[in-house]
Amino acid sequence: MIANELKTGTVFQDKSGVYIVLQYVNMKQGRGGSTIKVKVRNIESGVIVEKGFHNNDKVEDANVSKRSASFLYNDEKYIYIMDSVTFETIQFKMENKYLKSGDKVIAVYLKDKLIDIEIPNIVTLKVQYTEDAVSGNTANKATKESILETGVSLMVPLFIKIGDLVKVNTLNNEYVSRG
Repeated sequence: MIANELKTGTVFQDKSGVYIVLQYVNMKQGRGGSTIKVKVRNIESGVIVEKGFHNNDKVEDANVSKRSASFLYNDEKYIYIMDSVTFETIQFKMENKYLKSGDKVIAVYLKDKLIDIEIPNIVTLKVQYTEDAVSGNTANKATKESILETGVSLMVPLFIKIGDLVKVNTLNNEYVSRG
C-alpha cells in the first residue's frame, strides 16, 4: 500500500509494530512532493505517536478482518457490542459519544483480537436539552448549545428545539441537518 492511500481507520504495519491511523494530513508543498503526517496508535502497546511519510513511500498492509456488530450498552470505561456472526457479547475500552442501543458498528479484528470499532460517520440523535432561541445577535453563525440523548454537547442552529432529531458528523462533532 502506498502512504497516500492511508486514511483514518486504516491498519498497517512496519518494522516497529502494527498501527491504526487516528488522524491523516496530506501536506502539499510548493515545489516538491507532498508529505503525509499521520497520528497512529500502536495496537499492542496503545501508545499514540506521529509518523511522517513521503507521498510514494510504501507501508505494509496489516491483515485485518471486519465483522458487523450491534452496540448494546456502555459503562464508564467500556462499550459492549454483540458480534452479528457469533452472537458473542464483547467488551471494548472506548468512550461512547454517539451510539445508542441497537446501532450497527463494524468490529475490526487482527488475528482474532478486537482492535477497533468503527462507528458510522453520520448518526441521528434526539435533542434532550437546549435553550429557547433568543432574537438578536445573529451577526455570526446563529447557533446555541444542546445536549443530545447520549450526553454529547453539540452546537445547533437556533431553530432546533427539545425533542428534535438531528444528524451529527461523528468525525468532527458538528451538526449536519435535521434528522
